[in-house]
Amino acid sequence: MTDKHTLIFLGPSLNVDEARAIYPEGHFLSPVKCGDIFQAMRLKPKRIAIIDGIFEQTAAVWHKEILFALEKGVQVIGASSMGALRAAELSDFKMQGVGEVFQLFHTNELVDDDEVAVLHMPAQSQHEPISDAMVSVRATLKAALQKAIIAEDFSQSLELSIKAQHYRERNLKQALENLKTKESEALLAWLEQDNYVDLKKRDAIGLLEYCRDNTPQTPKEPITAHRSLSIRRLNLQMMTKPLDFPTEDLPVVEQLAQRWEKGGLQDYWHRLAHYLALFDGLVETLDLKHKVGYEKGVFFTDFSHEWLMQNDCSEEDANYLAKRMHQYNYLLNHMDEYIMHPQDNWEYYYLANLKLNGDYVAFKNDYTLDIVSFAKAEPLKHRVVELIAHFAWFFQNYMHHLDLYPRQDRLQKHVDKYRRENDLIQVEPTQAWLKDNDLDVPALQKLMMISANYNFTIKEYFFEHLGFFEVNEERVWLLDALRITGGYRFLKP
Repeated sequence: MTDKHTLIFLGPSLNVDEARAIYPEGHFLSPVKCGDIFQAMRLKPKRIAIIDGIFEQTAAVWHKEILFALEKGVQVIGASSMGALRAAELSDFKMQGVGEVFQLFHTNELVDDDEVAVLHMPAQSQHEPISDAMVSVRATLKAALQKAIIAEDFSQSLELSIKAQHYRERNLKQALENLKTKESEALLAWLEQDNYVDLKKRDAIGLLEYCRDNTPQTPKEPITAHRSLSIRRLNLQMMTKPLDFPTEDLPVVEQLAQRWEKGGLQDYWHRLAHYLALFDGLVETLDLKHKVGYEKGVFFTDFSHEWLMQNDCSEEDANYLAKRMHQYNYLLNHMDEYIMHPQDNWEYYYLANLKLNGDYVAFKNDYTLDIVSFAKAEPLKHRVVELIAHFAWFFQNYMHHLDLYPRQDRLQKHVDKYRRENDLIQVEPTQAWLKDNDLDVPALQKLMMISANYNFTIKEYFFEHLGFFEVNEERVWLLDALRITGGYRFLKP
């Protein structure tokens, strides 16, 4: 995304080919959904324009995501559909609105979200609308009334009838064909003359023309977005996975991250990314800022110019990583300063993570539980698991030191979910799995505790149990995980 500083979330309101003809400099994305604004911020936009959004099959874009972007100095504009709704709701917080649909909601003339909702085709068919938006039906009937095509009582009756339908079923022409009256036939004939008022399309065009004719503007009065637990959790989720956007026009680093399924290591990289986020906050909490000198250990610290080039990494990012890797090595080398009587060793957590990921049996059969042999044969996989194991080793002992454990009901819920996901409901397959993974009941309970701690404390962002509330919310933890393990170079074509 070299010169495309405006991201536009577009769907059924306007065909994307028409949109590009109006504003060729725009970077067009599919309708916005929950989490997309956090992901969009990874592309360093100066302006985000929201036209369409998804709201039923997945959660709609959250208001606080938009406030986050505004806080960071990004201009956010909305129009036509979901964008008009969010702009009306957030106008007091510097989100801008464009067009008539926005004005209708901003002035409370309309209040129902379903006014802009439509059934539409999937992305492969450019989100072509199937049903009619109620705002466009209203605008069309208003225009027909002004032209004396229909009478007011007919207009009101038809409007109420269509409004009573589910948004997926709204179709003005179909409703008129079903009526079979003189007025309905007159209105149908008028519509056939290209008189349908597609208000959403008109406003979408207006927004694109605004973006084309105006450079992005930083909000004059910055706002502060409150960080709830849910919004911090969502941010972490979006920074530990690849972008959900089409590969076209993405920066090279984000394109490579989307290839993370190559080699079947995506689950490990995802887990490592979460641990990196956790320990970033933990280092700040334990006040290790002064620990910036050289500390040898399991974490790689030689970020040479050649390494920077191979990993498409800036000097700023490399300096950050170097500092953090030294601090992580210090934590592990001086664990007894923070934890009384550490239990087990990192090798135990190495095997535990292989078991949790379903790789232990192959490791046992092919390498007879020899980590050194495994490292020689599969160095990349070994490297990822090794770093996760060291993090898990420290973290599990730190939780034990603080006397923090998941509640029994949460632990049981996690165990039940793990059993369902791994087909361990019936007795026979469960017993076979336990035997294959060299687990008795106490060992299974310990393994589930490790897994539960990761899921509840790290993945679900219950970091406040550890004494801190936030981590670096702009850091793309997945890219860090790929780079420090050699995964980034592995994913290069």
